[in-house]
Amino acid sequence: MKNKSKILFIFMILLTMLFTACTSTNQKEVKPDDSKTQQGEIKTDEGKSSSDSKVNIVFRDGVTALTLAKMMDEKAIENINYDMVASPDVLTSKVLNKEADIAIVPSNFAATAYNKGLGYKIVGTSVWGNAYILSKDESVKTLADIKGKKLTLFAKGLTPDLMTRFALKSNGIDPDKDVEMEYLSSPTEIAPAFLGGKADIVVAPEPMATAITLKDEKAVRLASLNEEAKKAGMENGYPQATLIVKEELIEKDKDLVDTIIASYENSIKWAVENKEGLATLSEMYELGVQKPAVIKGLENMNIGNFVITSTKDYDKYFEILKEDNPQNIGGKIPDLNAYYEK
Repeated sequence: MKNKSKILFIFMILLTMLFTACTSTNQKEVKPDDSKTQQGEIKTDEGKSSSDSKVNIVFRDGVTALTLAKMMDEKAIENINYDMVASPDVLTSKVLNKEADIAIVPSNFAATAYNKGLGYKIVGTSVWGNAYILSKDESVKTLADIKGKKLTLFAKGLTPDLMTRFALKSNGIDPDKDVEMEYLSSPTEIAPAFLGGKADIVVAPEPMATAITLKDEKAVRLASLNEEAKKAGMENGYPQATLIVKEELIEKDKDLVDTIIASYENSIKWAVENKEGLATLSEMYELGVQKPAVIKGLENMNIGNFVITSTKDYDKYFEILKEDNPQNIGGKIPDLNAYYEK
């Protein structure tokens, strides 16, 4: 019975990681021992750092990687291994196996990691909700016009689905009665369905949403799920990608942790203010977001507002996920002890 529970727990984590992480438009599979890393990396046969002083930062390619671009390029802090992975299961395993000293993960997994006692603290959010409802149906001008239409999306029962349902309900639309909800098996099927004429209204994450609008001039952003979350009382919207830090590292060298956090905050700020430079670094380091998508779509990726001044947005977001299934966040809304204090 215990084995079955353990398998179910890991399966739930893999599902949530797959669909809440930021989606890349041009991903290539990266195996655990092929993870892209920056200068100074030292690995053993197990893929772990061979130096106790080396801090392993693990993150997904795509929008999340953009937040680290300047920090990686400057190499201002020595003994950091930037471990970029292209699949959610690799990211999950590195946190579960505690290979990650620092990781940028979907926020619901950050809650799960804390609730399951994995030994990580929540530091802040660097990417807020960046999924959009796109339409090329000329009769649909507002979200209310979706009534009676077909909405194509992915990840049934997971964050994209739950936040879409939340947005619809907030606008007086019953997703189970007023809309035909068509679920595709993978987010990678969304763009082909829309561009190929099989779907006129879709939910698409960044940078996919920008890629679609660049290829189809009839595509319009009908609604931002993040803006809908703001209307419901979340100051910044819903937290999509969260940085977590291993408690062991905090106890060992809190000053170093604070230095890394400060450098990361500067990297985020630079990314928001320098789209041309960011696009160049994305191409240089193969971060998984094509240069045109960075230039045209950066403002829609919702990078920024990293520092936590209140847990209100987290609590509201976690409550939405918990109402659907408590296991979406590991059973309960994390208490204040889950959050890192400078």
